[in-house]
Amino acid sequence: MKNYGKHRLSAVEKGLAAGVGGLICAVVVGVFFRSLIMMGIAVGVGMTVAPFYWRRIRQNQIQKQLRYEFRECLGMMTPVLRTGRSIEGAIEALCEDMDPEETPLIYEEVRSISNGLKLHTPIEELFQELGDRSGVGDIQDFAEILSVSKRSRGEVVEMMERTVEVLEEKMESEEELRVILAKRKMEQRILTIMPFAVIFMLMIMSPGYLEPLYSTLQGRAVMVVCVVLMVFSHYLSGRITKINV
Repeated sequence: MKNYGKHRLSAVEKGLAAGVGGLICAVVVGVFFRSLIMMGIAVGVGMTVAPFYWRRIRQNQIQKQLRYEFRECLGMMTPVLRTGRSIEGAIEALCEDMDPEETPLIYEEVRSISNGLKLHTPIEELFQELGDRSGVGDIQDFAEILSVSKRSRGEVVEMMERTVEVLEEKMESEEELRVILAKRKMEQRILTIMPFAVIFMLMIMSPGYLEPLYSTLQGRAVMVVCVVLMVFSHYLSGRITKINV
């Protein structure tokens, strides 16, 4: 079964990530230090680190997609449960009604749960197993609520409706935050690019103006400090604009 908490990059993805990472590091070091040796080291570091960074990004993207598809799945299950069918029966109905092209991730998981039910595995255990593999808090919470509801013989339909309602509210809040933060993230990208634009402009208009920064020990120290501050500010701004609902 797929473990969404440990995404594995394909060979093509690794190659592209390594190439882009090496190129970015080469540009940064080339602009700030003008040293072929340092550029070579930077390319090696970038090609090594970039695949891990990209893997984390892809993992977050896939988990976000799974979370969205899971909400759609619950929304489809609720009307079926209102007709009087059990949650096990609703899973069987979903296997027939879901479109694998629209919700490819959760479709495969629903089929896996259906197969588990045919082997007489309790549905709450199947959802708990999915929650553990997914690393998605909403799925883990649902699995826990379902387990408690099954043990206490609670009203599953009401639980499902409430869960869907909470998920929709969370996603609406996240979308509002995304719109609010979009301008700030664009400003962050502009501020990250600005130092490079200024240096390129000075290189073209007055090449000798920057020469002390590349030829003297004090100038190289200033450049090192600038690079460290740029990296730290980029990291800090990313942390500030990352808000979890």
